Amino acid sequence: MPQTLTDEEIRSAFSGPFKQSLDGRWKDWRSHYLDYLVQLEGIKGDAWLAPKIQQTLWESSAITSVGPGNSVTVKGAYADKEIAQKIRDIKETALPSNAEECGLKLQEHYDWLLAAVKKYNDRQPKARIRRLLASLFPHDMTCIVDGRRI
Repeated sequence: MPQTLTDEEIRSAFSGPFKQSLDGRWKDWRSHYLDYLVQLEGIKGDAWLAPKIQQTLWESSAITSVGPGNSVTVKGAYADKEIAQKIRDIKETALPSNAEECGLKLQEHYDWLLAAVKKYNDRQPKARIRRLLASLFPHDMTCIVDGRRI
């Protein structure tokens, strides 16, 4: 079972060698990432339905690029009200606090989105969906798929 760190141990870890990465080359990325999350947090209600907001959710590289998956687009989904409403509902509904239930709910959202955007591209925008969900639930998931970087 993994060890749970105290608040003091976490502060200490971030004040040590890890702090260099926060102040170094990752500083700009971290700043853009946090700005993006604040921007998303400020979007309420029907504003989520705007195609421009949907485009941002699907295309923003503020968290990470999607690498080779960049060619797998879902541009038609930006104006799809059903998808936009579902994304809004996903964002506005809290995840279960139980880790297993939370994971199952995130998988349910992922599967729904993957099926919903199929009509806009036969290829599967898996990386885009992971990044989108990571932007909606930054405390609950990551879109990093490279184990070395985790």
